[in-house]
Amino acid sequence: VRDGENGLLVPSGDADALAGAIRRVAAEPGLRERLAEAAAGSVEHLRTDRLYSRLEEILRRAAAR
Repeated sequence: VRDGENGLLVPSGDADALAGAIRRVAAEPGLRERLAEAAAGSVEHLRTDRLYSRLEEILRRAAAR
């Protein structure tokens, strides 16, 4: 997660910072949509079909040895 780019980061255990981030999302028009769109693209490489394809290739190479 990149703060302000594809999500909002807050320090662990900091309830005030979390509340501030929630208020920011509620107050800034379009922020939620922009973050959600960027987040979807940033995890594209983690789609299960891509992961399984890579895993299958790794296992094929290991079995060939």
